[in-house]
Amino acid sequence: LNRYYLWMIPFRNPGMGFASSWQSERLRGEIKMDVLTAGSVDIFSQTSNQGVELESLANQAIKGGIDHYVNNNYEAAAKEFNRAIGLAPRSSYAVDAAQYMAQAHLQLGDTGKAVDAYKRAIQLNPYRDDSYIKLGNLYIAEERYEEATDLYQEAVRLNPDAGNNYFLGQVYLLQGRFREAETQFTTVDRMMPSDPAGKFGIGLVFSREGRHEDAVQQFEQALALDDEFYDAHAELGYVYADM
Repeated sequence: LNRYYLWMIPFRNPGMGFASSWQSERLRGEIKMDVLTAGSVDIFSQTSNQGVELESLANQAIKGGIDHYVNNNYEAAAKEFNRAIGLAPRSSYAVDAAQYMAQAHLQLGDTGKAVDAYKRAIQLNPYRDDSYIKLGNLYIAEERYEEATDLYQEAVRLNPDAGNNYFLGQVYLLQGRFREAETQFTTVDRMMPSDPAGKFGIGLVFSREGRHEDAVQQFEQALALDDEFYDAHAELGYVYADM
């Protein structure tokens, strides 16, 4: 669950600094080259051949968009990703193209177009839980917590893994819905007891509630699993300062 630590909202300063670190570190790191395949071809079907050809062109557009993105040409990247979707909207890579397009728009500072791109990804495939999570993360950066909650809940419904439960717990915490947040973080801890994320989340809940001794216990248990977990060290220090 190490990647989820990047999304933790500090108890002392929820939301501040989130968008900048999210855009400069997390988003840039997500752009990667996928292995793109055209699929099987029925040489006796002209329709099938045309479909494969369009998908091949779409894959080339995605590759071109990634090249532009890596070279910091985000406007050109967004256009190529959009072109890929137009060429083959039913391709298994269309959702990835929409997500990449959202990231390019974020690099350009256009949150509105990024939101639209993530919504398009959801429309292209409403069963991909990662699209709901990414749009939810963007809404958190915009402090649109209720909308983020709806998206995270849908992601958990589609795929109730530890990461999605953690995100849902986090947005509950930001809204002061402590019991619901504790339930989600406890679920994370039960699913991955050797990972400190669940215990850290429970510790944040207790800290927000003023249950300092309980919070200390959770943060110390998290550090016992990962002594280099900086956020747990920081939150433990804050709790001691309040005791």
